[in-house]
Amino acid sequence: MSLRIGCLQMCSGPDVDNNLNFIDQQLRLAVDKGVELVQLPENFAQMPLSAKTQVIEVDGAGAIQDFLRTAAKRHKLALIAGAIPIKEHADSDANPFARCLLIDRNGEVVSQYDKIHLFNVQLPDGKHYCESDRFSPAHSIAENLRVGEVAGVQLGLSICYDLRFPEMYRLLAEKGAELISVPSAFTYETGRAHWATLLKARAIENLSFVFAAAQTGEHASGRRTWGHSMIVSPWGEVLAQADEEPGLIYADINLTELQQLRAQFPALNHRRI
Repeated sequence: MSLRIGCLQMCSGPDVDNNLNFIDQQLRLAVDKGVELVQLPENFAQMPLSAKTQVIEVDGAGAIQDFLRTAAKRHKLALIAGAIPIKEHADSDANPFARCLLIDRNGEVVSQYDKIHLFNVQLPDGKHYCESDRFSPAHSIAENLRVGEVAGVQLGLSICYDLRFPEMYRLLAEKGAELISVPSAFTYETGRAHWATLLKARAIENLSFVFAAAQTGEHASGRRTWGHSMIVSPWGEVLAQADEEPGLIYADINLTELQQLRAQFPALNHRRI
């Protein structure tokens, strides 16, 4: 079985409508190219100027979620909505979760994932990032290690900084993931140093396809992101890669060949620790 998957690289700004309009244009292009599953990057709908201007929705309701369901159904595309700030209840005082939604071609949400690892770091160049100022971490790690089926593939969900925690991806592989999604907004500095290496490592060590749609360029807040969205084979081959410009990349993945590789090179079954 073969499946054409795509990553939409974006330079999202603070205006939600502008970002969603760009996505809709690119989804039409994806359909023309025969893509069946499109991943959107982390913070695809908005890269806000500050936490105070962040658009937050309630689970199951809101303009962003409505757009995603409608777009998937209209274009007959499965979508991975990188991360949306979502609260469980409108009256909650807690920070929202960074929630990734997996939406099938009928516009139905078939799985979701709340980001487990929040990016709270002081980089060597002095820049400081604290995602916990804007988001709450997932309540339950076990419930958020999710593999959902869409377009005939077993899909493991993760977000950005999760990429640095290999044990999470091994657990997704053990749950049957054939394709692992890593929507991201990697900083320019960390992306330049580690992005490609980490993506290839997660693919190779778990004998899984990995694809990662990224934010790119300089955003209105002054933050700069790395871009270079990638689709990687289980053998570590780069099947498609963007540069630093927004746009769509895509590649065909062969799930039959994946199962043959796992049978011929059964490293996943040899683990003793």
